[in-house]
Amino acid sequence: MTINISASLIEDFLQCRKRAEFRIHRAKSEQTVEMILGDIVHKALEVFWNNAAGAKNLIKEQLALRNLLGRGEVLFCEGCVDVFVEKFLPLLAEHDRIEKRFKIPLEGFQDVFIVGKMDRVSNGKVFDWKTSRRPLTNISESPQFAIYSWAHRNLYGEPSGVYYASLTNGSLVKYGGKYESILFGEIIPEVVKTIKSGHFIGDGIFRKACYRCQYKGICSLTGD
Repeated sequence: MTINISASLIEDFLQCRKRAEFRIHRAKSEQTVEMILGDIVHKALEVFWNNAAGAKNLIKEQLALRNLLGRGEVLFCEGCVDVFVEKFLPLLAEHDRIEKRFKIPLEGFQDVFIVGKMDRVSNGKVFDWKTSRRPLTNISESPQFAIYSWAHRNLYGEPSGVYYASLTNGSLVKYGGKYESILFGEIIPEVVKTIKSGHFIGDGIFRKACYRCQYKGICSLTGD
C-alpha cells in the first residue's frame, strides 16, 4: 500500500480527520469562486510568467470558460499579475524550476512518500504564490512551508529562503518555523497510522471546522 502525504492532506487532518478521508478518496469538493480565481492566476503565471499580456489574455479566456468574465473578477486576476510583475518578477530567472513536483520517500517508513508541488524554485529560494484577499503575515506554523523547506533540503540542499508571496498586496513572508521535528516526528506518523487503520473520526465538528469545509455538502456530520 503506497501512501502519499501532501501538505493539503496534513492541513485537512489537523482540521478534521474526516476531511482528510474525503481528500484521500478524491471525493468531490465544493470549489469557491475565490479558489477558481486562484487556480486561473496560478495557471497564467505558470505559462506566461515573463509575459504579462499573455497572462492576462489567458486569464480572460479561462474566466470566460467558467462564466466568470465579470469586471470584478478580471480586475482582481489582472491585479495579481501586475503585482507579480512589479514585486516578484525581478527576483526570478529563466532557469528557475516552475511548478516543481516532488515525491520523496519518508525515512523510516515503507512505501510512504511526501508529495507536493512548489510554485517556483529560484536560486535556493522557494516561492509560493498566494491570491488570498487577506494575506498571512506569519507562516512559522504552516505544514505547507515546512514541507517545502524539507523538500528543498532533500532535493537541492538547505534553502536560503521559503516564501509566502502575496499577489494581492505584494508582501513576502519568509518561513522560519521551528516545528519540523514535531511535524515529521509526530503528526505525519499519526496521519500514516490513521490511513492504515482506516479509522477517520469527524473531530472537526468540535473545532468549528465544518462551516468552511469544502466537503460539507457530502459529509453526514453537517446535516446537509
